[in-house]
Amino acid sequence: MYTALNKSITFVLPITLIMKRLILILGILFLNPDLRAQAIDTVRFNSGKSALTGILVRPVAAGPGKKIPVVIVLHYAGGGLHSNPLYQVLAKDLNSIGISAFLYDRRGEGLSNNGKVDPDYFDLADDARSAIEKLKTLSNIDTSRIGLYGVSQGCWIAAITNTLVADIKFQILVSPSTIAPSPQMDYAAWVNLKQKGFQPHSIDSALKLRNVIDDFYRGKISREYAAEQRRLAEKEEWFPEAYIFDLDETPETGTWRQNMDFDPLIFFKRSAQPKLVFYGEYDKWVPIERGIDDWNKLALDDLTIKRIANTGHLMIINEKHEPVTPVFSDDYRNALKEWARSIVH
Repeated sequence: MYTALNKSITFVLPITLIMKRLILILGILFLNPDLRAQAIDTVRFNSGKSALTGILVRPVAAGPGKKIPVVIVLHYAGGGLHSNPLYQVLAKDLNSIGISAFLYDRRGEGLSNNGKVDPDYFDLADDARSAIEKLKTLSNIDTSRIGLYGVSQGCWIAAITNTLVADIKFQILVSPSTIAPSPQMDYAAWVNLKQKGFQPHSIDSALKLRNVIDDFYRGKISREYAAEQRRLAEKEEWFPEAYIFDLDETPETGTWRQNMDFDPLIFFKRSAQPKLVFYGEYDKWVPIERGIDDWNKLALDDLTIKRIANTGHLMIINEKHEPVTPVFSDDYRNALKEWARSIVH
């Protein structure tokens, strides 16, 4: 009798656990309609010698086998993972208007943690091209309606990718810098130092050192001279706030050398597709007024620029106060959905 009872308990417990988990899952789905409205497929693809992984987030309402538009997300410098909240919100919003989103982990990060871990912009654009080629092989992708969504650095990747793929339908660009990375980082250092209360002479010293480091990577001055100038400045209070690079690369092989003088305007003006450009009310990384002026001077045929109140670089409400939990602007989200819907439907 004891043996039979023990066997019964051994058999019943796993079934009970399975039922509890099933009830929990169903409860989550019931309480969160966003999850019910989305289907998620894992997509793996190769780019050169690198193996990358992403997720295709598609609206369930589209039905099986129906070809629908897709937007490929291109990362900002600090946002290389598909789980980034900005990308997840984008996927939800695109799905709500019948568009899929493809979010992949950047080369060297997350599920794509292999291959060259310090790629330049052209490596990253080649990864985007490879992602597009893979998506084109899927039965539920409308290959005539493929768009790019770039944030910050990702806008540059989108512009390069556009020269590699002939049939991009549209681009959505969030906080694109129209100046090269070197002066853009000078601007970011200037803003940060000014906000931290440093005096003009300290800010000038910081920018001069940044120029010395950049000139080393351009091959204009010796490593010894750059290292000495950096060593002398390390004791200054402004030093940790000025985004001063180390000297751990060489001008011949360093990624910064490949990227620092990249001119985004050359690539932005090559694309004739419809573009939606977002800027915040303020931005510690990108000079907004200069950017808007540069876009207007390009005189592109189908360009929409939106300035979103009370947001910063990532379209977060009150971003200048660095909120612990980011809340993305409804004005940004609604404008994006309205514009994207008009383009693809």
